[in-house]
Amino acid sequence: LFGLCFGRFLFRFKNDFKAPIYVIIAFFYIGYLIGSFDANKIFISALFFFSIVITYKAHDKGFLHSIEY
Repeated sequence: LFGLCFGRFLFRFKNDFKAPIYVIIAFFYIGYLIGSFDANKIFISALFFFSIVITYKAHDKGFLHSIEY
């Protein structure tokens, strides 16, 4: 679920300075891997990054859109 949110954030701020967003994603990912004791870490990593890429591409191609307030 957070991978989908991060994909949207990356699309939203694609023209702005993105270093803080990458830092937030990296620390969230590290904390998520530390907190998942019995899970398959390769599967969790693949699902997280795959959802980021899919959401970013869906926003980029116009399948998803959101209204900015």
